Amino acid sequence: MDFLALREQFLEQIRPEESFQLLFDHIPGVLFFAKDLEGRLFAANQALLDLYGYENAEDFWGGTDFELLPRSLAEKFRKDDIEVGETGQPMLEIVEVFISRQGIPAWFLTNKIPIFSKGGQAIGVMGTIQD
Repeated sequence: MDFLALREQFLEQIRPEESFQLLFDHIPGVLFFAKDLEGRLFAANQALLDLYGYENAEDFWGGTDFELLPRSLAEKFRKDDIEVGETGQPMLEIVEVFISRQGIPAWFLTNKIPIFSKGGQAIGVMGTIQD
């Protein structure tokens, strides 16, 4: 049995609203995000939406770090996103400043992984952020 083909068939059947990102809603202390190569957010777990004060996820989609964070942080995050997208290589266990639930800068651990299209091209970046 060709398990790679079986896996591909399984993944193709998943409705977008049933994606694995929903799992991150139930992992305490983990923020999840996904962006396209332009830096626009198109996926996030509830914890990240709550951090930014969004009750309605649809209002969050399409926003960028520059609209959500101080410019210096947004520039750093954007630089890393571009590198991940261009190289196709993850950036793991990045120790960096992020905004805490109290709205103050604090140290966090971030992982950024490229998102690839079915054709193998990098189309975005997804990641996790942990206090």
